[in-house]
Amino acid sequence: MSNIIKFKSKSDIAVEFLEMVIEEIKEGKLDNVLIACKDKANKNVLTGYCNLDEGEKHELIGHLQVDTIRDMINRNFIDQWEENNMKIKNVKLKWNVLCHDTNSDDIINYNIFWDGSSKEIADRIKKNKITNYNDFKNSMKSMFMHDFWSRTEYEILVSGLFTKAGNIKIDVWRQIEMNFDRVLEYIIKEMDINFKGEK
Repeated sequence: MSNIIKFKSKSDIAVEFLEMVIEEIKEGKLDNVLIACKDKANKNVLTGYCNLDEGEKHELIGHLQVDTIRDMINRNFIDQWEENNMKIKNVKLKWNVLCHDTNSDDIINYNIFWDGSSKEIADRIKKNKITNYNDFKNSMKSMFMHDFWSRTEYEILVSGLFTKAGNIKIDVWRQIEMNFDRVLEYIIKEMDINFKGEK
């Protein structure tokens, strides 16, 4: 678990805290330390790391960027981090479900993605600063439910061929929901998305 400490004023308190942190590091009581600050004169971002390999460094930066770094430094640092660590491919996605085609009056294979879907997904990731699988999952659930949940044009009736049981109405979202984790794995693989805390 990470503890996040912010200093909006009282630089002497910050100095005292940093001196304490340095002593704790020397004594081996602290590990995985990230310090980020902004130079007032030229507005350059200064960062310091202690005992972090590359993976741990990116994970810690990703954890802090929402809670701390956005408040401490300008957005250039966050944008640069995203550019280096979240390169997303713009590809054509395809995942078929069953849907009623009103033109042919047939049940057809319907692709839940459109030509601009990968760009829309990439934009959602960047706009909402999504850096982990769980946040991505929640965002995609919101997107799919908005597009396909309880909308008449995406509903069909399902029943057994040799049964007296009544028909069951299902929509496209329900078909996605049954395989939701597989759909997300497909998106992540095809778009080459690298999340921390992937399932």
